[in-house]
Amino acid sequence: MEGLYGRDSSQDAIAQARLQRDFLHTITSIIKKPRLLKKTIKRLDIYMRNPFLEVNFQIDGISPLVKAIPELVVLNVLLQHERIDVNFRAADGRTCMFSAVKCPQHNSLRALISHGAHVDQEDNYGRTPLSFAAELGQLDHVKILVDSDAAINSTDLQGWTPLFWAVSNRHDETIRYLLSIESIYNEQRDLTGRTPLIVAAEAGDVRIIRYLIEAKAKGTKIFHVERDLLIWSIFQGDIVTAQLLLEIDESLANHRVKGRTPLSMAAEGGHIEITRLLIDTGANLDALDEIQWPPLCEWLFEAYLPHDDILLEIENFSVENPSTKKPLMLLAAEFLCVEILQILLNGGADVNSVDEFNRTALACSVELRNNRAVEILLETPGICVDSRDAENRTPLMIAAILGEDTIIKQLLKSNAEVNAENEHKLTPLFLAVANSQAQAVKILLDHPDIRVNQQDEYGRTPFSYAAERQLIQIMIDLIGKGADPHVCDGNGHTGFWWFLQARQAFAMRSPCTLGQLRLNTATNPFTISFLTMALPNPNNKDARGRTWLSWASQYGDVEIVSCFLEDNGKMDKVDINICDGTEVEFSKTPLIWALEAENDAVINLLKEADNNSMHLLVEGLSSIDQDAILTLVKKLIQAGYNLDQVDPRGRTPLHLACLGGKEDVVSALIGANADANSKDHTGKVPLQYALETRSKALVNLLINAPSIDLSRIGSEEWFFLGDKSLSWIQVTKLAQQNNGFTVEYINELGCTWLPRAKQTRLCICGKPQLWSLLPRSLGIDEILNTYQFYWKETQKDFGHHFVTYISLSFPCGQDEDEYPWGIAWTSKNTTEGLACGFISMLPRGGVPNNPSEFFRSFLEHLYHRWNKKCNFTNERVEELRHEQVRKRGRSHGLVDELAKNAVERANFRRCLQSHVEGLHEVVKKNSTLERGHKPELRATIDDLNQAMTAKLDHMERAVRELLQIELAWVSTNEAASFKRLSWITFIFLPLMFASIILIGGGIFCLVFYLFFLLVYFGRYLSVPLKEQ
Repeated sequence: MEGLYGRDSSQDAIAQARLQRDFLHTITSIIKKPRLLKKTIKRLDIYMRNPFLEVNFQIDGISPLVKAIPELVVLNVLLQHERIDVNFRAADGRTCMFSAVKCPQHNSLRALISHGAHVDQEDNYGRTPLSFAAELGQLDHVKILVDSDAAINSTDLQGWTPLFWAVSNRHDETIRYLLSIESIYNEQRDLTGRTPLIVAAEAGDVRIIRYLIEAKAKGTKIFHVERDLLIWSIFQGDIVTAQLLLEIDESLANHRVKGRTPLSMAAEGGHIEITRLLIDTGANLDALDEIQWPPLCEWLFEAYLPHDDILLEIENFSVENPSTKKPLMLLAAEFLCVEILQILLNGGADVNSVDEFNRTALACSVELRNNRAVEILLETPGICVDSRDAENRTPLMIAAILGEDTIIKQLLKSNAEVNAENEHKLTPLFLAVANSQAQAVKILLDHPDIRVNQQDEYGRTPFSYAAERQLIQIMIDLIGKGADPHVCDGNGHTGFWWFLQARQAFAMRSPCTLGQLRLNTATNPFTISFLTMALPNPNNKDARGRTWLSWASQYGDVEIVSCFLEDNGKMDKVDINICDGTEVEFSKTPLIWALEAENDAVINLLKEADNNSMHLLVEGLSSIDQDAILTLVKKLIQAGYNLDQVDPRGRTPLHLACLGGKEDVVSALIGANADANSKDHTGKVPLQYALETRSKALVNLLINAPSIDLSRIGSEEWFFLGDKSLSWIQVTKLAQQNNGFTVEYINELGCTWLPRAKQTRLCICGKPQLWSLLPRSLGIDEILNTYQFYWKETQKDFGHHFVTYISLSFPCGQDEDEYPWGIAWTSKNTTEGLACGFISMLPRGGVPNNPSEFFRSFLEHLYHRWNKKCNFTNERVEELRHEQVRKRGRSHGLVDELAKNAVERANFRRCLQSHVEGLHEVVKKNSTLERGHKPELRATIDDLNQAMTAKLDHMERAVRELLQIELAWVSTNEAASFKRLSWITFIFLPLMFASIILIGGGIFCLVFYLFFLLVYFGRYLSVPLKEQ
């Protein structure tokens, strides 16, 4: 096949291609080398006249016209060629017009248009030169095309118009120009449904968004995705855009996006002016969000429309977090926007609106510590200041928990209920204490209606809560406002029990769900001292009968115990000896609790001032575990406790141990040198208690105690230990070095009178009838003087021992004087030392140290017996005196009684004289009585004589007065016999008393009998005289 040049087609094609490349190269050289323009143009003409050159071609998408676009001269040369096709399309469907719009200069574009280039020619993608010009932002080119009647609303294959491309590439001027064209259609939607406005929103260019919105006609309804722009403009805080949108379509003010209202978005974002704008536009203040969104603060994107992943996040979040249905008031309060809160209130929002948790804006503002919001809300008419949330909390409770002092004051000023309770009966005061809000507690306590002793469902008080958390200053403040620190909860625990529990273990939990306790572990010791001083009555007891000191001692809290003991300034000081008021077990003192806890430090603090614990322990042995109590007794002894403390009856622990028959305790006390000779208020010593219990084991322990003194023991008490038929009790002092005593019980006529060398023995006679048999047992019956009735005494030296025996009696007439009584002693000097034996009927059961002491005891008892005899007789005289007064002289037996009394007095005087003479004789002659003691003994005997003689003389005077009074009564009643009675008075009475003194009782009786006859017949003879 022949080609253009007579050759085959393949060769022609190659030649044609070479020629076309050369042609393009020539055009290129003109552009690169403008100085060769004329020469190059000539060459172009040559090429253009070449019939074999196909001028409408393209190599790699570049045609000659496209190549010439940058150089207008070259382009005009080409356009003048008749064979040039100005609408030639390259492989992509684009003509030279597409290249012309890319060229900075627009003359080429005009030239093409003037030569008939199609302005609406579409490429393979449906795009026109105007679309490309808009994309590139070539405003001049756009204008030329528009002026050339280019289709401004043409769409490409994806549905984009030139406006889309201008918006997508943010060419402001091009967009504004296009929008200014009346025929522009800015609501076009692409294949995805987007409008230019949506594309601009996605790009995030605010100016373009506003251009597009402004281009919309007012009153036009905005549809589809564009309606969401308001929400996202609010999210961006773009009030201008929001205002533009609302001006176009007011219904957008209530348009929800994913269930979210614009007002909700504005409130959360804190956009004050947007909120005001929405309300002014008619946004619904009562509209609630349908679903819950994630916090907006977590999002960050520049575009006005969020990415799909954000929308997906919203959907996922709403599934996991159901809507809280929060009113706008709560949203504003929650996001701390006071201005929005005020705007909402001014707009008529319900101040008491609640969310699904029943929280109001006030409760939310309190919880967020927003003082200004609380103030604004409280000033709103109709505010419910005591609203309760789902947890039954009032705003004041929340403020108390948080310790918001200012808010608490605001709420109280607005008449919030200061004693409001939740379901656990907890008041704001409870909650403030439980959360360690000291200042809040003070503010609440200053309220006049505060119930400081309110109890929760467990019976606990605010003081109990403060104590559990070691909030000492709060405890002090509560006490200062009248809190009772001794109130018991349902388990019988006071606040102080909780206080000690917390100090001992710092991980305690309250029964109420108030969270982990926050304990004040760094306690200032001075504050504890202030706490103890603040107690109104530190000795009050709880339901268990326990005091604060009792608990502190049990827990071994040395610091608290010290504060109690050092608190000397209080009038009502703590009672260290106070006992638990319990009936379950024996009462314990603080010291006993410390003993059980084995806390030596507390024991040492309490032991000095305690005077009751050992008594309680000893008494408690009979009621509880004796081994445990005995252990405590020994611990207390080891601690150096004062064992000689006395109870209110003067009894020491040793007294009580003997009374209870507690042998182990007695042994322990004696081993610790307890005073075995201490006397109670009745003068009884422990040994007397032991004798009363008839415990020989106790008696043996006591009589062998160091420095034991038996002087307080009565003779009769020794017989408590044996049978009532015992004849003798034999008490022997083992040695002079206080090695103790022995007691023997003898039921025979006699016993061993003399002990061993260096020992002293007391033999107590248990049967008075045995006393008369004693002289024979002692071997002195043959030398005993028997000529005196009231006194028998002898002493005899047998060489190896010396015996003294004294026996006496009183005038008969009383049963106790039926048998004689007395004392005797015997002594023996050996090479090893002196041995003394004392035989006694005296009431004192102590072993004498020597005969002088024994004889002195005898004189003391004799004095007592004489005093008793005289007192008895004197009492009878006084009875006669009362009888005389009562019968006014008409007592016919008076004279007989006086006569009998006179006989008794006469016998007493003779007996006294016999006793005194015998006693002096013993003192004078007895060699066993120490010389140095004899003057004292003589003085004692003289005192006895004088005292008893004075008593007898007193009775004589009393009898004389009775006779004189009797005669006075007779003279008054028997006036006719006055002379006879006077003669009797002055003649016989002196004779009667003289007979008593000089002659004796027999003559006195005779004289008195004559006196009685005269008086009797005188009465008889006086009767006729009265009748006359």
